[in-house]
Amino acid sequence: MAKVAVITGGAGGIGSATARLLWNAGYSLVLLGRDAEKLERLGAELGAAHRLKLFAADLADPEQACQAIEGAFDWKGRVDAIIHTAGYAPHLTLGQTTPSDWRDIVDRNLSSAMYLVHSAWPRFAAQHKQATEWQDYSGASMVFISSEASRDPFPGLGAYAVSKIGLNMLTKVVAREGLPIEIKAFCIAPAATETAMLRGLPYADDIPSTQILAPDDVARTIGDMLHGGLAYSSGETIFVHRGVR
Repeated sequence: MAKVAVITGGAGGIGSATARLLWNAGYSLVLLGRDAEKLERLGAELGAAHRLKLFAADLADPEQACQAIEGAFDWKGRVDAIIHTAGYAPHLTLGQTTPSDWRDIVDRNLSSAMYLVHSAWPRFAAQHKQATEWQDYSGASMVFISSEASRDPFPGLGAYAVSKIGLNMLTKVVAREGLPIEIKAFCIAPAATETAMLRGLPYADDIPSTQILAPDDVARTIGDMLHGGLAYSSGETIFVHRGVR
């Protein structure tokens, strides 16, 4: 039975790079995102519809998050990994950040992750009992994408940085509480990465692509967490960068 991975932000830079990597590794994929048209384009590129399911959903809405996760588990009867790459980084100083902005940033970066955890937890617990019959099951993994900003809050990304450091701690909590039902949790904190989100920042033109990460760099780190040397780093936040400042 093929392993199944759920990827949020599935049509984004890191999400699509991760989708291609896991697709080539033989996974069946559930891709979640806010933009149905982008998901469809990536789905057409990957092909083999029996290995692919697309959900357009706003994961900052707990009901939509729950529906998407329930649908993912029901599709193939198992989920081996949930990879949360979706993120939101408006450029706002704290003085410019309204209460509405704050809620939006925290909901889309941090609360969405908790909604995924809450929705998946009972299904992972039931899967843990059932999986004694599966020879290829080695527990479930949750991977969250944090940011270098969680330890170095760049100007204009303060609220984003706060939401991401919360994600670092959520990872540790999930890893500890998930031990009895074989849930591992990992967090990747990339430095600047060549994505549309980065290029939307006002100072992005000053950052040459040759000096930053590519989405594939982050995707490979995710692969190492799922079935490589980082599989023993559950609970940790791994900072990934091209150079140390």
